[in-house]
Amino acid sequence: MLSEPNVVDLPEVSTATIHLTIPLTEMHVHMDAAIQEILQVVMGQNAQVLGPLMAYHHRMPTDSFDFEIGFPIGAPITEQGRVKNSIVPASKAMTASLTGPYEQLPDAWRQFMARVDDSGHSKRGTFCETYSRGPESTTYPEEFRTDLTVFLL
Repeated sequence: MLSEPNVVDLPEVSTATIHLTIPLTEMHVHMDAAIQEILQVVMGQNAQVLGPLMAYHHRMPTDSFDFEIGFPIGAPITEQGRVKNSIVPASKAMTASLTGPYEQLPDAWRQFMARVDDSGHSKRGTFCETYSRGPESTTYPEEFRTDLTVFLL
């Protein structure tokens, strides 16, 4: 189920990320390995993780995704391999939350984007998913929560 959208002012967030540009059909192939790689670097440096996994998308998907997967951190890490420091910029944004399995994300995004368009706000073209509650916290996919964010002009 998708919550009602809200317009909010979001602060800048420092992140440890891996930048991926991958075909839509290969998300499941790359995601887990990237998450494990980031966690290995962050935990190996005893860096402070400040929140759940995020995917910051640089553009709307076409036949591929162009995004950074990562975690908010308290201080910059020493970059290693593909794991880099990055930021999610401060912005006015529209947010909503999906409660349910990840398979519902495409429909939730369509509904949410229609609501953003109907709101009259202008979009930047960047967006974010924050995986606030997932398989690390519950074995029931219907309890997963993914926060959807569209950055506004």
